[in-house]
Amino acid sequence: MTDKKVIVVEDDWFTRIFQVLLDPTCSDERRAAFADFFAHDLPDFNSYCSMIRELSLALYPANVRLVKNQEELNAALPEANILIIESFSVGVDELNRAPQLRILQKFGSSPRGIDLVECQNRNIEVLLIDRKSTAACAEMVVAFMLVLGKQINRWAGHISIKQMEAAGQAYKPFDRRHTANSNWARIPGFQVISGSRVGIIGVGEIGKQVVNRLSGFSAHLFYHQRTRLPKSEEEAFNLVYCDLESLLKTCDWIILTIRSDSDARFCLLGQRELSLLKTGAFLINISRADYIDRSALLEALHNKRLGGFALDTQYETPGREDDELLSFPNVVLTPHIAAQPRTNVLSDLQTMVIDLQKNL
Repeated sequence: MTDKKVIVVEDDWFTRIFQVLLDPTCSDERRAAFADFFAHDLPDFNSYCSMIRELSLALYPANVRLVKNQEELNAALPEANILIIESFSVGVDELNRAPQLRILQKFGSSPRGIDLVECQNRNIEVLLIDRKSTAACAEMVVAFMLVLGKQINRWAGHISIKQMEAAGQAYKPFDRRHTANSNWARIPGFQVISGSRVGIIGVGEIGKQVVNRLSGFSAHLFYHQRTRLPKSEEEAFNLVYCDLESLLKTCDWIILTIRSDSDARFCLLGQRELSLLKTGAFLINISRADYIDRSALLEALHNKRLGGFALDTQYETPGREDDELLSFPNVVLTPHIAAQPRTNVLSDLQTMVIDLQKNL
């Protein structure tokens, strides 16, 4: 029997599943926790694990070592045969500590933070993956835009005069001898994506997927982030870079797709930033809730500066049924479902295991 491969894994909520799948010393408590986590989409998690182990061939059984930070990563690298990361950096210093490293798997599609040239010089295979959960989050952004722009959340199911009047929309018929009857309820304030100005804050993996989907809507796309994209990427994605203040003042849609895998807490949009918004602009947050100051958000909704707001990850989890945000008809809140179903990550894990064993 060959020696166990040492797989060093960045300890993220999802990458740690490699320990469950490939390391027989993983605790029963952790196995049970993940079986419960996946149960609503995959009732038989144990069968999935068995299938993955059969596909993994020489990978199983492995010694999976989870590392929480760069310091722990450096300590584990000397024995690493395979490295799986999401946000860690791997440059010359890290590679010098890893003489046995043969494969570097990024849990994502961008090699940012990885010294690709040095990996090639050392015959280290770098593997990337287009995560299905990333695509699902991008779809959620577009869904939010369509729901808010078409006011589907407010008017779905309202098809009678009685229902409209109960909702405060008085009925007055058109003169059908001369006009059509579309929007017979005379609902104002609809917004289309086509031809509008869309400002994306944070064009990482999710942001780029959003851009790809919006390219078919003929929208004008702008972005802001700390590090500007290379000009070639801006041209390829048809993106225009602008400072945050200009983006907030001029865009019809503001979309937050900022990475939220850090424990660092900060507020990006406070009272000042929200006061800059174009009146009637729509704000969509697919990132962490606290990137937007809650009090300032409520103020912007009360004074009708915002045309609409959508949020997937709430300020409290689970949320509260008396959340003041629920009182606004132009707000859509969802219970952290953007990346679903769970089968997205399960499929990604399977793809990575197959690719890893092929490149051993």
